[in-house]
Amino acid sequence: MAATFRWPAVFVVWCLITDAVHAQVPDTAYVSPYSVRHDELTLLAGYAQGLTGVAELGIGRTTYGVTHHPYSLGYHVGVEARVDRPERYGVNAGVFLIGGAAFGLQAVQYFHDGGITVLRPELGVGLQKVKLTARYDIRLAGDDPGGMNTWSVGLSHAFRLVRLPTDREGVHR
Repeated sequence: MAATFRWPAVFVVWCLITDAVHAQVPDTAYVSPYSVRHDELTLLAGYAQGLTGVAELGIGRTTYGVTHHPYSLGYHVGVEARVDRPERYGVNAGVFLIGGAAFGLQAVQYFHDGGITVLRPELGVGLQKVKLTARYDIRLAGDDPGGMNTWSVGLSHAFRLVRLPTDREGVHR
């Protein structure tokens, strides 16, 4: 009889404990001891190598930091030009997300040979404001006169120009 009474008692105690734990209100004011968040106006500089080399320079906004995992999110506008033929240039606008893996998307408008519009997804690795990505150019409009990259590997870094007012230094306890 004692063994059959023990299981219902354990069940009742378990229900009371889990109900008490479930009823606790989480502390939303708690910040991880390693929490850092930076918000900056940045100068994006990059180089990509495919069939030809392309240099990129732009200005953007980058938010990066560490909570439980390093992360970075940014967007930019800029220009890019072939290294060997700088008259082949274009303007670009793009976004990126980095969290170990790096994802990005750029829209590029080239002005030579009647204009070429390109959508460029990126996939690779990155940490904070640095990324190494494989890039593929999807032509949306215009004809390729030859000598343009379809695939390339790009390396870029976002250099801080100004810390924005929403920048928050780390909390160390």
